[in-house]
Amino acid sequence: MSDEDTFEKYLKLANKFTFIDTCFKVLNWKENGSIIEIDNLGIKNKILYIFEGKKGKIDIHQLKERFILFQNNRTWILSKEIVPFYGFVKVFHYNLKRQKIIEVNIKGDILETYAYKTIPEFIRILQKI
Repeated sequence: MSDEDTFEKYLKLANKFTFIDTCFKVLNWKENGSIIEIDNLGIKNKILYIFEGKKGKIDIHQLKERFILFQNNRTWILSKEIVPFYGFVKVFHYNLKRQKIIEVNIKGDILETYAYKTIPEFIRILQKI
């Protein structure tokens, strides 16, 4: 099972997200015609959660792009009914092997790092973020 599919399973087990999508594709606003693929999306309490997984090092540039894409183009995205209504965006990097999930802001600054040792502990983190 891919990391994206495994992560989707954990989002569903968290039972807090009203919308979940894996390998979500959206038009890149910077480059006409190109498509960006988001590993996992979830909506909880009108907040759009973007989760990008990597086996290696965190890609701050990629996470900033995702944040800008969904925050600055929210009106257009909502008008196309690509995702349900959301008011805010949160972006996370996850690494299932290293058992960490990291929240970043629009500037690419790390806001919070959550470490876990067990799957139930990880699911509790997903419920609380």
